[in-house]
Amino acid sequence: MTKVVIGIDGSAQAEQALRRGLQEALRFGAGAVVVHAWLPTPYSANLPWFAAPYPAAIQEHIDKDREAAAAEMRRRVAEIQSEEGAGAVEITYVTRVGMVATVLLEEAAGAHTLVVGARGHGGFPGLLVGSVADQCVRHAVCPVLVVPAGPAAEASLPASLNR
Repeated sequence: MTKVVIGIDGSAQAEQALRRGLQEALRFGAGAVVVHAWLPTPYSANLPWFAAPYPAAIQEHIDKDREAAAAEMRRRVAEIQSEEGAGAVEITYVTRVGMVATVLLEEAAGAHTLVVGARGHGGFPGLLVGSVADQCVRHAVCPVLVVPAGPAAEASLPASLNR
């Protein structure tokens, strides 16, 4: 089945990308793969911290946080899927540890389209396009749709796409 891969990170821009990605999936009769990836930290990568043995209690806390984040992702995606009238779109959820752009590019291999927000939770507020979107545009083997943020961006869409 054809797939539209949609990167999300909990930001408002990722939510806009999710909405647009679901509409793309509907338009092309594709399934959607919703991907949440995060950068590894010493703890999440199972590495010792400050040369001390890795604390099992910390790993348990990280695992619980990941499970809670995955459950919240599924809840919010289902809510947006309903709001967008995209109930016919079959959704697959992927949560992975790794460099975010790398994970998205791997998941998008063979995809119809990769959809990402112009900016997410990155640390450079003045950028028009975030580093993840930039890497995806530069290295993807499928078309990449970078969804701009805000009402001004939505106003520039044709009325038939502006929901």
